[in-house]
Amino acid sequence: MGAVINRDGVVSYDDLAHRWASLHDLAADYWRWQRLSEQAKQEDEMAAWSCVDDLMRTPVPQALDVIQALLDLAETDQELCNVGAGPLEDLLSHFGHGEQFVDEVERRGERDPKFRKALACLYLGDDVPIAVRARLEPPSRWG
Repeated sequence: MGAVINRDGVVSYDDLAHRWASLHDLAADYWRWQRLSEQAKQEDEMAAWSCVDDLMRTPVPQALDVIQALLDLAETDQELCNVGAGPLEDLLSHFGHGEQFVDEVERRGERDPKFRKALACLYLGDDVPIAVRARLEPPSRWG
């Protein structure tokens, strides 16, 4: 089934084996896992990370709300960069949804300092349409 966000904001993943009551809860679990030691990560389920990856791949209409929840709970500049070079870059570049989300990404980058920091760490390769790159590059625009 993959990841699904219902109209009440409940996130389900992996045929309902994993559920989070809100995007905030998903983001909190994502960061809990990210902050584990490498050894602990090998022993811990990475459901929240996999769910975020699936939501960027799909993408769901709430994909940028997922990004925002991650940014809201990020504790350091490095974590903000990790979101920019991770899920945000995946959404816009690797999974090819840049044209679909560029308007809202640009708006959020202009309004939100955490979103701006994430955009400063974004790398958009040649697989991203020129029109999208022109609006979001250079990264120094955001930093």
